[in-house]
Amino acid sequence: MFIARENKNNNLTKQEGFTLLEALISFFVLSVGLIGIVSLLTLSKSTQHQSLQRTRAIALANDLLERIRSNPGGIQIYGSRNTSSPLGGNSIVNPPTNSCTRSAPCSTEEKALLDLWKWERVLDGNEVTQPTSLRGNIKTSGLIYPSACVNFEPVAGKNKTGAVSITIEWRGLTKLRDGIKTPDHECRQMSSQEKPYRRAIQVSTYIAGDVVMPTNSGGN
Repeated sequence: MFIARENKNNNLTKQEGFTLLEALISFFVLSVGLIGIVSLLTLSKSTQHQSLQRTRAIALANDLLERIRSNPGGIQIYGSRNTSSPLGGNSIVNPPTNSCTRSAPCSTEEKALLDLWKWERVLDGNEVTQPTSLRGNIKTSGLIYPSACVNFEPVAGKNKTGAVSITIEWRGLTKLRDGIKTPDHECRQMSSQEKPYRRAIQVSTYIAGDVVMPTNSGGN
């Protein structure tokens, strides 16, 4: 009598390599990872750009404040570029006629006009351009759709002494809460669709332009 024995080796097959399903799953997982990396890089680039724009805006505001401090006699001219007449967008078309050089000195008012023209060119990015074959020169610096206001609040009885604040607005890349609380503080009127993209900074100082420094007389 013979007893049949089951040969287990006959039912086993040796498997080598990947099946098509495993390859598709691996490809899907890899694609999801790559998409995540690309999204992270895009977000990082956008954040870096917006941080650079804010840093540039603060530097520009401080630069204009230093110009005003060095020329307090022209503070009324600087202060005329308020919310009713903001800077930005090439609002000053032609440069002043007086260059305010050592050989051709100018008044404090003329110096203020020259400062505003030079400063607006930097604000708009006109000082740094790159030639292209399609659209001519393009701006490689400056802010995106900028506008700036100078607000001067003189002390009672003084013409050159008081608080000065500079507000700079520009367009961001993503939507955020609008930084301008009331329409009275807007440098440039915007639609409700544009306001979430608006970025703004404000820098303030105090100018004592009416103070006369005492002179040293008689060696005292």
